[in-house]
Amino acid sequence: MNAPRAIIVFGPPGSGKTTLAKYLADQFNLVHYDTGSRLEKRISEAGPLSSAELKKEKKLFLHGDILPARAVLKMVMNDLRRISRYGDGVVLSGSPRSEEEAGKLVPFLEKEFGRDRIVFIGLKVSPKVSIERNSKRLICSVCGASPIGLPKNSRICPICLGRLDKRGLDKPETIKIRLQEYKEKTKPIFHAYREEGLKFVDLDTTPPPYKIFQSALQKIRKA
Repeated sequence: MNAPRAIIVFGPPGSGKTTLAKYLADQFNLVHYDTGSRLEKRISEAGPLSSAELKKEKKLFLHGDILPARAVLKMVMNDLRRISRYGDGVVLSGSPRSEEEAGKLVPFLEKEFGRDRIVFIGLKVSPKVSIERNSKRLICSVCGASPIGLPKNSRICPICLGRLDKRGLDKPETIKIRLQEYKEKTKPIFHAYREEGLKFVDLDTTPPPYKIFQSALQKIRKA
């Protein structure tokens, strides 16, 4: 296919969505839009005077539940309109997560970027590996990287020297809830779009990130 204008990277927690999305955004000169990070920032900024609706969203988010599609869509669509307005393409990691969200988001992407320039990338990882990866994961508070192979007890990002933090979402009990939410609400969406003939790429995320990236590039170009 021609260089994609919109890439949707999906998979269960711990499958490496954000890491692959960043690589692909650099490769194809696209904007990386990470819904989870965007939501986390929005939720973290919710203070004591926030609306009752935002407080409810914060509680759901920290518990590991999928937020109401209406709230997520409003934020994501506004951000994507700005990206499209400047003529940029996008790599999405973390959207859509529900049937209602997909029903609005995918037609929007088709209209803005062209159906034949959209590719879905499905990442596979076992629940056991997902829990293990997320339980150990650290996120840079500055550049957002999630480095692997760090020395024991290291809290310094090897990329920008920012502070590495552990997310509240990465507690084992929360990850189990997120895995179930993905299985019941997110995974079926993409099966339906695959049946409609949209371009799909499947990737095993067991190998190191650079090999996953190489495999993704080969499959995208053949899609």
